[in-house]
Amino acid sequence: SNIVINEIIKSYSSKKIKLVGHASKLGGSDVAGKRKNMEISIARAETIKNMLINKGFDAGKIFTFGKGDIEPLKEEEKKYGEAVNRRVEVFFISE
Repeated sequence: SNIVINEIIKSYSSKKIKLVGHASKLGGSDVAGKRKNMEISIARAETIKNMLINKGFDAGKIFTFGKGDIEPLKEEEKKYGEAVNRRVEVFFISE
């Protein structure tokens, strides 16, 4: 992940970016579980934001969002599905 962070700093520091965190369904499917998954997804995006800021990226150009477990890449029948669904997507915003 440091390679990706360094590439963002090097090549995209003039752009605004949107970080979208995602979680697996491990927190559960009831209301409390969905809330926990949302909190985890937001925290995941905030972690990447802080890594970028610590490397010198302008904090005012980073916007974070969480999507909880609502957009899985894989169904979570196997451990692989859980792992791949825990992610942060980076979007570059053109001005």
